[in-house]
Amino acid sequence: MYLAYMEVNGYEIKPHADLEGAMLIGVHLHGVNLEGANLTNAKLSGANLHGVNLSNADLTGADLGGAYLYKANLSFASLIDANLAKIDATSADFTDANLTDANMTGAILSNAKMWNAILFKAILENAKLNDTKLFQAHLNEANLKDADLTGAYLFGAILRDAVTSGANFKNATLRGAEMPDGTIHD
Repeated sequence: MYLAYMEVNGYEIKPHADLEGAMLIGVHLHGVNLEGANLTNAKLSGANLHGVNLSNADLTGADLGGAYLYKANLSFASLIDANLAKIDATSADFTDANLTDANMTGAILSNAKMWNAILFKAILENAKLNDTKLFQAHLNEANLKDADLTGAYLFGAILRDAVTSGANFKNATLRGAEMPDGTIHD
């Protein structure tokens, strides 16, 4: 159930809300609809965003470090230069999201849907990406050092110039993926 409107710390929380720079540290917004909201440079570290609809939201430069995003919808969201370190985004939807330069160090993205997501220069060091769907994802120059990609679906993904030292690709689907050295995986 998505709530149409609520107020938290003096901020109106509703679809397409303008929450630029909002201080929402540790807030609990379980199931709230923030579709298309402007959360540029917002502080949401430690927030509980379980099942929140953030599709088409602008989270450029936002701090979501340690946030709980289980089953959150971030499809088509802009997360450019966002801090997503140590988030738990298990089963979240990042389809067509732009995560360019995002810091996702130690993030849990197990079983997340990241189809066609742009992860250009994203930092995914020590991230848990097991069983994540990275179909045609753009991971150019991404840092995947020591990431767990066990069972990940990387069909057609672009990993050109990505750092993959220590990454675990056990049982990952790599067919058609462009590898760090520019070769196409069979």
